[in-house]
Amino acid sequence: MPSINMIAARRAEKKKQEQHVKSLAYAVLAEIGLVFLAISILSLRLMTTNARAATLDGQLSKLEPKVIQIHDLQSKIAAITPKVAMLAGAKADTMFWYNGVSDISSCLSGKTWLTGLSTATASTATGFGGPGTAEANAPTVSLLGSAGNPDMVGDTILKLNTLPSLDKVELAFVQHQQIGTVDAVTFQMNVYLKPEPAAAAATPAVGGSDAVKS
Repeated sequence: MPSINMIAARRAEKKKQEQHVKSLAYAVLAEIGLVFLAISILSLRLMTTNARAATLDGQLSKLEPKVIQIHDLQSKIAAITPKVAMLAGAKADTMFWYNGVSDISSCLSGKTWLTGLSTATASTATGFGGPGTAEANAPTVSLLGSAGNPDMVGDTILKLNTLPSLDKVELAFVQHQQIGTVDAVTFQMNVYLKPEPAAAAATPAVGGSDAVKS
């Protein structure tokens, strides 16, 4: 018969194995619990993400017509940009000549009339440049007119030379002329305007015969 000591040892070993199995079972259950917890967290995050995605999809659907409208507006803006630039250039040229002629008119002495006015730019002479092209020759305003005497013509030239918008003034000629019973002089002078740093398209020469009086 087995001894009592061997029976006690077997019981102790069996009890130890049972405890080991219980510990292993507890560890497996704990791991299963952690897995379920992780799955629950991931499922919750997935549900939140799906809900957020659905919300964003709804917002995107609402914004899509506006995005299309913005694209259409951008296309229209791109189409009219050259026309706007051309109109802006034409306006700049118009104001350049208007301001120049206005400055000239303000310098006319008393009893001095303009009977003819014409303009020319570098484009009309060389095929390039314009009123605002600094590299081009200065835009020129050619004036024909009458005055009471040569001193009035000289006074006009002195006033023109004080204008910051003008480069220089050249007198082409002064001739005595009888207007009815009144002695007068006719003159021609070339006024060179200072080119502006920014240019639009070249402006062709224009002319006129309407008299301008100070």
